[in-house]
Formats: sequence, C-alpha cells, structure tokens
Amino acid sequence: MKIRNGFVSNSSSSSFALFYKNENLLTQSWQLEDWLNKNKFEDHELWTLMEGGCDGDVVRCEVNKSILDVLMKHKNNWHDHTKPNYRGLIVLVDPIWKDEEDYDYGFCIASNGYREDYDKYTGEGYLWEELNVDYHGPKTAKDWKYEFGDISHEEYWNKKK
Repeated sequence: MKIRNGFVSNSSSSSFALFYKNENLLTQSWQLEDWLNKNKFEDHELWTLMEGGCDGDVVRCEVNKSILDVLMKHKNNWHDHTKPNYRGLIVLVDPIWKDEEDYDYGFCIASNGYREDYDKYTGEGYLWEELNVDYHGPKTAKDWKYEFGDISHEEYWNKKK
C-alpha cells in the first residue's frame, strides 16, 4: 500500500510542482514552429499539457520526434473549438517537474527541499505552478493520431471492422 503526503485528488493522478520559463510556454502552434526554426529539437526536452483528464486534471506527455511530427501535422487543430475532443494544447520547453514525493511533506513550503527549489528556480527566472496531472491521455504517436482523428477507434484498438 502506498501512503502519500500532501494533496491527492484521486488514484489516477499525481500532484506536481512545475517550474518553467515564460518564453518556453508555447500556447500556439506557430510559436512552436518559430521555436523549431531557431532551436534544435534534440537539444531540448518538450512536453505537452492538455486540459481534460478524467477528473478535470491536466494530461502531460513528453514529446519525441514521432509525436512532434503528429503535432505539427495538426498544427491548425490545437485550439479548434469545433472539434468534439477539443482540450486546449500547450507545449513546454525544458520544464522542471517536481513530484510531491520529491519533498518530505508534499507541497508544503516547510517541507525539505521545497523552499530551496522555489528560491533557486524563481531566482533563475522560472515561473511555477502546482498542478494535478492525470495518468491518462496521449503518450505515443499512435495515441496522438487517435486524438486528432487520423486513425479510427477500430484501428486504434486493432479491431477488425
């Protein structure tokens, strides 16, 4: 049995402290295109964040080259409110993720390490948020293709029609 300290929304999510630089918060696909024109993808860590975990939490995914290709193919659909599965997509460049278990008492300012990390990263110009991240959501290029409608439900689940 796992015993957790700090805030717990349910068993399908975890609480994280997220540190990021404002210029590395890409909320529009053109910003990612512009960033890719100026930077080497291989030299950075990119993550997606999207609204709509099963209980309102966000879902996250580390971006590899295959996922990046799918995201860029659908760059005009990131914020298409007409899509039934619209959830709002952003990309973070080189974020710092801290799980609540990185600290003795969850996200309490008095916990070991939390204050030091907060002071260090905010002193380096990072912004921060505490958020609940759902374990569900797209994690592979196939998941993203399904998310954007490139493959059918049957194809995704490998079922014969």
